[in-house]
Amino acid sequence: MIAVVTDSAGCLASRGRLRVVSIPVTIGEQSFPEGSADLEERLKLALASGEPVSTSRPSPGVFAETYDQLLAQGYQHIVSVHLSGELSGTVDSARLGAANTAAQVHVVDSRQAGAPLGWAAEDAARVAEAGGRVEEVIAAAQRTAEAARVVFAVPSLERLRLSGRLRGPVAALGSLMHITAVLHLQAGRIQPVARPRTWQTAQQKLLEQTLHAAQQGQVRRCTVHHAADPQGARWLAERLRHQLDETAPGQSVDVVNLPPALSAHLGLGTLAVAVDAAPPPSG
Repeated sequence: MIAVVTDSAGCLASRGRLRVVSIPVTIGEQSFPEGSADLEERLKLALASGEPVSTSRPSPGVFAETYDQLLAQGYQHIVSVHLSGELSGTVDSARLGAANTAAQVHVVDSRQAGAPLGWAAEDAARVAEAGGRVEEVIAAAQRTAEAARVVFAVPSLERLRLSGRLRGPVAALGSLMHITAVLHLQAGRIQPVARPRTWQTAQQKLLEQTLHAAQQGQVRRCTVHHAADPQGARWLAERLRHQLDETAPGQSVDVVNLPPALSAHLGLGTLAVAVDAAPPPSG
Protein backbone atom coordinates (compact mmCIF):
# COMPACT_ATOMS: atom_id res chain seq x y z
CA MET A 1 0.00 0.00 0.00
CA ILE A 2 1.22 3.49 -0.95
CA ALA A 3 0.06 6.81 0.53
CA VAL A 4 0.68 10.33 -0.78
CA VAL A 5 1.46 13.36 1.39
CA THR A 6 1.50 16.96 0.18
CA ASP A 7 1.20 20.43 1.70
CA SER A 8 -1.51 23.06 1.74
CA ALA A 9 0.08 25.15 -1.02
CA GLY A 10 -1.56 22.68 -3.43
CA CYS A 11 -5.19 23.66 -2.66
CA LEU A 12 -6.18 20.14 -1.56
CA ALA A 13 -7.84 18.58 1.47
CA SER A 14 -6.94 15.24 3.03
CA ARG A 15 -8.96 12.31 1.73
CA GLY A 16 -8.40 8.60 1.39
CA ARG A 17 -4.72 7.81 1.01
CA LEU A 18 -3.89 11.49 0.39
CA ARG A 19 -2.79 13.58 3.41
CA VAL A 20 -2.25 17.34 3.46
CA VAL A 21 0.18 18.97 5.91
CA SER A 22 -0.63 22.59 6.75
CA ILE A 23 1.82 25.44 6.11
CA PRO A 24 1.38 27.88 9.02
CA VAL A 25 0.72 31.57 8.34
CA THR A 26 1.70 34.12 10.99
CA ILE A 27 -0.14 37.43 11.22
CA GLY A 28 1.37 39.80 13.75
CA GLU A 29 2.27 37.45 16.58
CA GLN A 30 -0.51 34.90 15.99
CA SER A 31 0.05 31.72 13.95
CA PHE A 32 -2.78 30.16 11.95
CA PRO A 33 -2.71 26.71 10.33
CA GLU A 34 -4.07 26.81 6.78
CA GLY A 35 -7.68 25.77 6.92
CA SER A 36 -8.44 27.89 9.99
CA ALA A 37 -11.98 29.21 9.71
CA ASP A 38 -11.02 32.88 9.90
CA LEU A 39 -7.60 32.81 8.24
CA GLU A 40 -8.54 34.11 4.79
CA GLU A 41 -10.48 37.09 6.11
CA ARG A 42 -7.84 37.84 8.72
CA LEU A 43 -5.10 37.62 6.11
CA LYS A 44 -6.94 39.92 3.74
CA LEU A 45 -7.28 42.58 6.43
CA ALA A 46 -3.63 42.22 7.43
CA LEU A 47 -2.35 42.57 3.88
CA ALA A 48 -4.58 45.58 3.27
CA SER A 49 -3.44 47.34 6.45
CA GLY A 50 0.27 46.49 6.17
CA GLU A 51 0.31 44.31 9.28
CA PRO A 52 3.31 41.92 9.32
CA VAL A 53 2.55 38.60 7.61
CA SER A 54 4.88 35.63 7.20
CA THR A 55 4.81 31.88 6.69
CA SER A 56 6.86 29.10 8.21
CA ARG A 57 7.55 25.61 6.99
CA PRO A 58 5.81 22.74 8.80
CA SER A 59 8.15 21.25 11.37
CA PRO A 60 9.96 17.96 10.67
CA GLY A 61 8.10 16.57 13.68
CA VAL A 62 4.74 17.22 12.02
CA PHE A 63 5.88 15.32 8.95
CA ALA A 64 7.30 12.44 11.01
CA GLU A 65 4.02 12.19 12.92
CA THR A 66 2.03 12.16 9.66
CA TYR A 67 4.26 9.43 8.20
CA ASP A 68 4.00 7.37 11.41
CA GLN A 69 0.20 7.60 11.33
CA LEU A 70 0.11 6.35 7.75
CA LEU A 71 2.52 3.54 8.58
CA ALA A 72 0.23 2.49 11.43
CA GLN A 73 -2.63 2.35 8.92
CA GLY A 74 -0.71 -0.13 6.79
CA TYR A 75 0.96 2.10 4.19
CA GLN A 76 4.46 0.72 3.66
CA HIS A 77 5.54 3.42 1.20
CA ILE A 78 4.78 7.15 1.26
CA VAL A 79 5.36 9.54 -1.64
CA SER A 80 5.63 13.09 -0.24
CA VAL A 81 5.14 15.78 -2.91
CA HIS A 82 5.77 19.41 -1.97
CA LEU A 83 5.96 23.10 -2.79
CA SER A 84 9.06 24.15 -4.72
CA GLY A 85 12.17 24.09 -2.58
CA GLU A 86 13.18 27.39 -4.22
CA LEU A 87 10.20 29.06 -2.53
CA SER A 88 9.93 27.27 0.81
CA GLY A 89 11.77 25.02 3.23
CA THR A 90 8.76 22.68 3.34
CA VAL A 91 10.43 20.00 1.22
CA ASP A 92 13.50 20.11 3.49
CA SER A 93 11.26 19.59 6.54
CA ALA A 94 9.70 16.62 4.78
CA ARG A 95 13.14 15.10 4.23
CA LEU A 96 14.09 15.62 7.88
CA GLY A 97 10.78 14.10 8.97
CA ALA A 98 11.38 11.13 6.68
CA ALA A 99 14.67 10.45 8.47
CA ASN A 100 12.79 10.06 11.75
CA THR A 101 10.17 7.48 10.83
CA ALA A 102 10.24 3.76 10.10
CA ALA A 103 8.09 4.33 7.00
CA GLN A 104 9.67 4.21 3.55
CA VAL A 105 9.28 7.84 2.49
CA HIS A 106 10.13 9.17 -0.98
CA VAL A 107 10.22 13.00 -1.03
CA VAL A 108 9.54 14.82 -4.31
CA ASP A 109 10.26 18.51 -4.88
CA SER A 110 7.52 19.40 -7.36
CA ARG A 111 9.18 22.73 -8.23
CA GLN A 112 5.59 23.96 -8.46
CA ALA A 113 3.02 25.85 -6.40
CA GLY A 114 -0.76 26.18 -6.30
CA ALA A 115 -2.91 24.02 -8.57
CA PRO A 116 0.05 22.30 -10.34
CA LEU A 117 1.30 21.02 -6.98
CA GLY A 118 -2.17 19.71 -6.20
CA TRP A 119 -2.47 18.07 -9.61
CA ALA A 120 0.86 16.30 -9.11
CA ALA A 121 -0.24 14.95 -5.73
CA GLU A 122 -3.67 13.91 -7.04
CA ASP A 123 -2.19 12.07 -10.00
CA ALA A 124 0.27 10.29 -7.73
CA ALA A 125 -2.58 9.23 -5.44
CA ARG A 126 -4.61 8.03 -8.43
CA VAL A 127 -1.78 5.77 -9.60
CA ALA A 128 -1.32 4.48 -6.06
CA GLU A 129 -5.04 3.74 -5.78
CA ALA A 130 -4.86 1.77 -9.04
CA GLY A 131 -2.15 -0.45 -7.58
CA GLY A 132 0.86 1.18 -9.20
CA ARG A 133 4.38 0.52 -7.95
CA VAL A 134 6.10 3.22 -5.92
CA GLU A 135 8.29 4.12 -8.92
CA GLU A 136 5.15 4.68 -11.00
CA VAL A 137 3.58 6.84 -8.30
CA ILE A 138 6.69 9.05 -8.12
CA ALA A 139 6.86 9.26 -11.92
CA ALA A 140 3.20 10.34 -12.10
CA ALA A 141 3.86 13.23 -9.71
CA GLN A 142 6.98 14.32 -11.56
CA ARG A 143 5.36 14.03 -15.00
CA THR A 144 2.41 16.24 -14.05
CA ALA A 145 4.58 18.81 -12.26
CA GLU A 146 6.88 19.09 -15.28
CA ALA A 147 4.01 19.46 -17.76
CA ALA A 148 2.14 22.15 -15.79
CA ARG A 149 2.77 25.87 -16.06
CA VAL A 150 1.68 28.70 -13.76
CA VAL A 151 1.81 32.39 -14.63
CA PHE A 152 0.79 35.14 -12.24
CA ALA A 153 0.28 38.89 -12.24
CA VAL A 154 0.92 40.97 -9.13
CA PRO A 155 -0.18 44.60 -8.71
CA SER A 156 3.05 45.26 -6.77
CA LEU A 157 6.32 43.49 -6.05
CA GLU A 158 6.38 44.79 -2.49
CA ARG A 159 5.13 41.60 -0.83
CA LEU A 160 7.66 39.50 -2.74
CA ARG A 161 10.41 41.86 -1.65
CA LEU A 162 9.39 41.71 2.00
CA SER A 163 9.25 37.92 1.91
CA GLY A 164 12.70 37.60 0.35
CA ARG A 165 11.37 35.79 -2.73
CA LEU A 166 12.78 38.37 -5.14
CA ARG A 167 16.00 36.94 -6.55
CA GLY A 168 18.00 36.86 -9.75
CA PRO A 169 16.43 38.67 -12.73
CA VAL A 170 13.34 39.57 -10.70
CA ALA A 171 15.47 41.48 -8.20
CA ALA A 172 16.45 43.85 -11.01
CA LEU A 173 12.91 45.21 -10.83
CA GLY A 174 13.41 46.05 -7.16
CA SER A 175 13.87 49.77 -7.71
CA LEU A 176 10.24 50.02 -8.78
CA MET A 177 8.37 47.97 -6.22
CA HIS A 178 4.96 49.45 -6.89
CA ILE A 179 4.78 48.32 -10.49
CA THR A 180 2.64 45.64 -12.04
CA ALA A 181 4.57 42.53 -13.00
CA VAL A 182 3.78 39.25 -14.77
CA LEU A 183 5.89 36.37 -13.49
CA HIS A 184 6.07 32.60 -13.79
CA LEU A 185 7.76 29.63 -12.17
CA GLN A 186 10.73 28.30 -14.08
CA ALA A 187 12.67 25.40 -12.55
CA GLY A 188 10.85 26.21 -9.33
CA ARG A 189 12.00 29.83 -9.21
CA ILE A 190 10.07 33.05 -9.76
CA GLN A 191 11.13 34.59 -13.06
CA PRO A 192 9.84 37.69 -14.90
CA VAL A 193 7.66 37.42 -18.00
CA ALA A 194 6.63 41.04 -18.59
CA ARG A 195 6.30 44.43 -16.95
CA PRO A 196 3.02 45.74 -18.35
CA ARG A 197 2.01 49.37 -17.97
CA THR A 198 -1.56 48.61 -16.87
CA TRP A 199 -3.42 45.91 -15.00
CA GLN A 200 -5.59 45.29 -18.06
CA THR A 201 -2.45 44.56 -20.08
CA ALA A 202 -1.26 42.22 -17.34
CA GLN A 203 -4.50 40.23 -17.57
CA GLN A 204 -4.12 40.01 -21.34
CA LYS A 205 -0.57 38.73 -20.89
CA LEU A 206 -1.89 36.00 -18.58
CA LEU A 207 -4.28 34.94 -21.33
CA GLU A 208 -1.53 34.91 -23.95
CA GLN A 209 0.88 32.91 -21.80
CA THR A 210 -1.80 30.35 -20.92
CA LEU A 211 -2.86 29.88 -24.53
CA HIS A 212 0.77 29.46 -25.54
CA ALA A 213 1.22 26.75 -22.91
CA ALA A 214 -2.02 25.10 -24.03
CA GLN A 215 -0.71 24.81 -27.57
CA GLN A 216 2.25 22.72 -26.37
CA GLY A 217 0.12 19.64 -25.64
CA GLN A 218 -3.29 18.29 -24.68
CA VAL A 219 -4.97 20.49 -22.07
CA ARG A 220 -6.20 18.38 -19.16
CA ARG A 221 -6.84 21.02 -16.48
CA CYS A 222 -6.89 24.78 -16.10
CA THR A 223 -7.31 26.85 -12.93
CA VAL A 224 -7.49 30.56 -12.23
CA HIS A 225 -6.26 31.57 -8.77
CA HIS A 226 -6.93 34.89 -7.10
CA ALA A 227 -6.11 36.72 -3.88
CA ALA A 228 -9.29 38.59 -2.90
CA ASP A 229 -10.28 39.37 -6.50
CA PRO A 230 -13.09 36.95 -7.38
CA GLN A 231 -14.53 39.30 -10.02
CA GLY A 232 -11.21 39.57 -11.86
CA ALA A 233 -10.74 35.81 -11.63
CA ARG A 234 -14.19 35.11 -13.10
CA TRP A 235 -13.54 37.58 -15.92
CA LEU A 236 -10.27 35.83 -16.70
CA ALA A 237 -11.80 32.36 -16.49
CA GLU A 238 -14.60 33.25 -18.92
CA ARG A 239 -12.16 34.53 -21.51
CA LEU A 240 -9.97 31.48 -21.08
CA ARG A 241 -12.96 29.17 -21.60
CA HIS A 242 -13.90 31.02 -24.76
CA GLN A 243 -10.39 31.05 -26.24
CA LEU A 244 -9.49 27.50 -25.18
CA ASP A 245 -12.66 26.23 -26.82
CA GLU A 246 -10.95 26.44 -30.21
CA THR A 247 -8.26 23.90 -29.26
CA ALA A 248 -9.87 22.13 -26.30
CA PRO A 249 -13.68 22.19 -26.74
CA GLY A 250 -15.60 22.01 -23.48
CA GLN A 251 -12.50 22.60 -21.35
CA SER A 252 -13.52 23.68 -17.85
CA VAL A 253 -11.65 26.45 -16.03
CA ASP A 254 -11.83 26.31 -12.25
CA VAL A 255 -11.66 29.44 -10.09
CA VAL A 256 -9.88 28.79 -6.80
CA ASN A 257 -8.67 31.09 -4.03
CA LEU A 258 -4.90 31.38 -3.91
CA PRO A 259 -3.71 29.36 -0.87
CA PRO A 260 -2.93 31.66 2.10
CA ALA A 261 0.69 30.46 2.16
CA LEU A 262 1.06 31.90 -1.35
CA SER A 263 -1.12 35.01 -1.14
CA ALA A 264 0.83 36.01 1.98
CA HIS A 265 3.87 36.49 -0.28
CA LEU A 266 2.19 37.68 -3.47
CA GLY A 267 -0.27 40.18 -2.03
CA LEU A 268 -3.87 41.23 -2.53
CA GLY A 269 -5.16 41.41 -6.07
CA THR A 270 -2.84 38.74 -7.44
CA LEU A 271 -4.23 36.70 -10.33
CA ALA A 272 -2.65 33.45 -11.50
CA VAL A 273 -3.43 30.93 -14.22
CA ALA A 274 -2.27 27.32 -14.10
CA VAL A 275 -2.57 24.96 -17.03
CA ASP A 276 -1.78 21.27 -17.29
CA ALA A 277 -0.95 20.69 -20.93
CA ALA A 278 0.35 17.13 -21.02
CA PRO A 279 2.49 16.21 -24.04
CA PRO A 280 0.48 14.33 -26.67
CA PRO A 281 0.91 10.54 -26.63
CA SER A 282 3.83 9.35 -28.74
CA GLY A 283 3.00 7.54 -31.94
